Amino acid sequence: MQRNEQGKTLAQLLTEAEASVFLAVARKTLERWRSLGIGPEFIRIGVRGVRYARDDLDLYIATQRRTSTSDSGPEARPAV
Repeated sequence: MQRNEQGKTLAQLLTEAEASVFLAVARKTLERWRSLGIGPEFIRIGVRGVRYARDDLDLYIATQRRTSTSDSGPEARPAV
């Protein structure tokens, strides 16, 4: 069974189409996020292959949690 550097098998990775459904965003949005260096981490396989680990998508969702519309994220919150 082929494994990537994180030890995940290719069968455990989501395609771009599957990730877009999981996150409820368009595939073009994922493409744009990758080009801007934002969004969930991804794994490049070959020249065109892009895959997403489910754990990375779950982590991305968790980091998007906000307490109000003016909350810009954990990096902007004061340490308690």
